[in-house]
Amino acid sequence: MSEKNVKLREAIKPPAISVKYSPYYNNVREGATIVPRSFWFVDFDMHPTLGIDLNRPLVKSAEDALREAKVPWRNIELKGNIEADFIYATLLGEDIVPFGYRKLRPVVLPLELSSTSCRLLDVDALRNRGFILMAEWLEKAQRLWSENATKRSLKDYPRIISWLDCMGRLSSQNPKSKYFVLYNTSGTNLVSYVVNKWSLSAFQILKAKISPKGFIAESTTYFYETDDEVEAHYLCAFLNSNVINDAVKPLQSGGLFGERHFSRKAIYAPHTQI
Repeated sequence: MSEKNVKLREAIKPPAISVKYSPYYNNVREGATIVPRSFWFVDFDMHPTLGIDLNRPLVKSAEDALREAKVPWRNIELKGNIEADFIYATLLGEDIVPFGYRKLRPVVLPLELSSTSCRLLDVDALRNRGFILMAEWLEKAQRLWSENATKRSLKDYPRIISWLDCMGRLSSQNPKSKYFVLYNTSGTNLVSYVVNKWSLSAFQILKAKISPKGFIAESTTYFYETDDEVEAHYLCAFLNSNVINDAVKPLQSGGLFGERHFSRKAIYAPHTQI
């Protein structure tokens, strides 16, 4: 190529485009991998004559978790009483609608919350603290994990609580933050909702109510933590807007039925600055 042509090409080369990430980009995280769901997602089970013990309710693997389970977790059901200290709430991506949700889901998790940390407890630690029922539930889950998980999974995560905290996605959630701005990990359209963790709805069991110990973000959602209510609702409104929903479409990976995964693309916002 002649020197003249090289200079001509340089002259007509489009300028480099500097894409700026949203300042929220590095602070939005994926929720915890709470699977197999039949181990942790539960329904409350009423005794026909005794009703329900609000301190030690009888729970069983959630019906929809059993129905949607894949091999080798299909038809594996857990049932038993659990100390109410270990009943938490979560939302799946499919539960979220713009500025709201369809249903809050109860999950049983061996967690100990403090003002600064979210710590998983194994069987011995639970027994030492006197939580015999949660220890027994976790023992069953561990046995089923050891019998059915792949060799690779067992090598990397021999204890099921280590799988629950895969990549620290559970223990890194801050119990002190007041608001979670959630949005769906995948779907045709982006939807968002603000969870006020200090004002969670109780689970209604006929005339009885059980309040969740706290809220845990699950892996079918991404979340942003803040104590600023105005900021939380501003970001939620931004994520629910048609402008962002349309802007993120070209960035989504495709699926059989169209665009699917958002991940942090929803907050990437190369077309719009938050």
